[in-house]
Formats: sequence, structure tokens, C-alpha cells
Amino acid sequence: MTEKEAIKRWGPIVNGVWQDAAKHAVLIEIPLYLGMGWRNTATGTIPTRRIYCNKDLEKPLLLALNNLRNRGFLAELATFDGCYSVRDVRGCQGRHSFHSWAAAIDINAASNPLGGPSSLSPGFVQCFTDTGLKWGGSFFRMDPMHFSLGG
Repeated sequence: MTEKEAIKRWGPIVNGVWQDAAKHAVLIEIPLYLGMGWRNTATGTIPTRRIYCNKDLEKPLLLALNNLRNRGFLAELATFDGCYSVRDVRGCQGRHSFHSWAAAIDINAASNPLGGPSSLSPGFVQCFTDTGLKWGGSFFRMDPMHFSLGG
């Protein structure tokens, strides 16, 4: 999905505000058995219990988390580092990040920096990409913390 398609599907970003957030966003509950050791870096709380995200991200995200559990990769899930943040793609002024539509999530950011190598195992990544999410570690400019509906 491109930025143009995101705008058509989820509405415009005007003056730093996602205009159609009320129609397309939801606060999802993370089941305790999935979020138990997952720290929210914004609040410092463990477990991560709720994530404000795009309705279209809810199903693949919860499926990916269940994949982690069912395939034995849940222990790799350390930090939730953000989902909804209206902003440009870092280093690309004027191009909105998929975080602007709450259609992207950052995980284990400290050990998977923008432009840096990934500490995520291939199996962990596969748990997300099997749901149709795009992994930032395969982008031209690596962003291995990032999983999104587009890119």
C-alpha cells in the first residue's frame, strides 16, 4: 500500500491531525498471556495491555502475537515502542509514515534501530509477515523494529 492509497482508504492528515481517526481507529486489548513480558516504553508498564491502532491492523497484529506464542518466539517480544504517531517518515519530509494512520507498530526498538541490523530472529519476523504485515527490515533503508500494513 502506498501513501496515496492510505489517504484514500483512511483519510487525510491535515495540520498534523489524522482527520478520520474516529472512523478507522480502535483501542485493542492485548490478552494477558500475550503481553505478560512486553513492556510499553511510553508508559514503562508491564504488561502491554492496550494499543490504539488502525482497525485494519488489529486482526493481523493479534494473529502475529498469537503466532509468536504458538511457534515459541514470544520470549523475544521485549518492548512496544509505538503505533500511532502523526509524523513524516524519518528523513523524508512531506511523506507521512504509516504510523500517522496507526497502521504500523514498532517492536524492540532499542535492539533494532533505524538503519541498523536486526536482532529479531527470522522465525519472529515470519510470525508477522505470515499475517500480511510488511517488515521494515526488508525496506531499502532498514527499519527492523517496524511492522506495517504498507511501506
